[in-house]
Amino acid sequence: MKALEQQHISKIEGHGHLKADFKNNRVQLIIDEGERYFEKLVIGRRFQDAHYITSRICGVCPVAHQLAAIKAVEDAFRIEANETIKYFRRILLAAQIIQSHTLHLYFLALPDYLGLDSTISLADKDPKKLRAALDLKHFADETVETIGGKAVHPTTPTVGGFLKLPKKKDLVMLINKAEKQMANAKMTIELFARFKYPELMHKIEFLTLDNYDFYEGDVISNVDTSFKPKQYKKRIREKIKSPSSAKYSLHYAKNIDHLPSPRPFMTGALARINNNASKLKPKAKLEKSTCLKTPNFNPYYNNLAQAIELVHALEIIIEISQDLINKKWQPRMVDFKPRRGSGVGAVEAPRGVLYHYIKTNKDGDIVGYDIIPPTAQNLSNLEQDAKELIKNTKTLSSLKRRKLLEMLVRAYDPCITCSVH
Repeated sequence: MKALEQQHISKIEGHGHLKADFKNNRVQLIIDEGERYFEKLVIGRRFQDAHYITSRICGVCPVAHQLAAIKAVEDAFRIEANETIKYFRRILLAAQIIQSHTLHLYFLALPDYLGLDSTISLADKDPKKLRAALDLKHFADETVETIGGKAVHPTTPTVGGFLKLPKKKDLVMLINKAEKQMANAKMTIELFARFKYPELMHKIEFLTLDNYDFYEGDVISNVDTSFKPKQYKKRIREKIKSPSSAKYSLHYAKNIDHLPSPRPFMTGALARINNNASKLKPKAKLEKSTCLKTPNFNPYYNNLAQAIELVHALEIIIEISQDLINKKWQPRMVDFKPRRGSGVGAVEAPRGVLYHYIKTNKDGDIVGYDIIPPTAQNLSNLEQDAKELIKNTKTLSSLKRRKLLEMLVRAYDPCITCSVH
């Protein structure tokens, strides 16, 4: 066996490979895609262009990038969106969670646990599961299209509100369809709760927003003090690790006995459930109580956490849609004027907290921009977990260890295109 082994990773969003030295217990995740410099592409453009351009970073989570960019502009211009606008944004984000989690769970992670080359094999082996995945994805796409105008890269969300809103009858339709999808979401939880996950337990710091609606809140940690999203540049710093083309993030905070500063951390579904389990919607909370005890520091369980969030997101869509049906809507746009300023927008993307920062001149032109996506935040912790894994699997064959490493990377659900934005 060679001391140094390179293994390209299949079934992840984007291109990456692992470089593992089993003899010396060293492992490195290499991101193979080139940087695309979206933060420079928007310089000199009008503020309205920020959310349209930056959402092209990713075709899997464009809603999250759109809303983070919009919130950053609104923060810079001191715009306060009304309740109706925020309600529709929350529905969009919940639908985005379902879109992304369904794709990851069924098409990227599931083959690892069923011994399949791809989920397409389910068409013959278990067509019911494949149908559940397709139905969940179709519902989420339809929800984003109903509110956002398009299923991918929505066109109606904008600075100050929405260019167009659906009718109340459209929300009635979404409620009915969401309720029907609840069975598929619960079946997904049952499926992923049955699997025997590899053992990997060591203390992890989790960073998430403190509100489980995916849209707003302060950033909280399971081991440290909270901070406002506007402070993210002081608390989360990126560094380049050659030869990878992605940036790696560390949390600069207080020294904890077993967690020095700066330190790796994890964000995403497992982090959210650990930090905000009490804020899960009723059905999701009940499902979680039967299959996932927290705190849980095993990153492989991020798959199960995502499955639980499917139910949580469906409940958000149903609850908010019902509330909107029963209320008189406020204007779909609020008045504002461009101004010189800077602002931060943070939302919970499927893979964790996403930060957008914007700086504008007096005319509203963009003169500064910064983005830290969840995958760039997770990479340092993923690499640390990979080192812990190979340290604890010395008795296994190199083939088995490579398989476990690949499963670990897929459990994090990395979005490579976001990491090299």
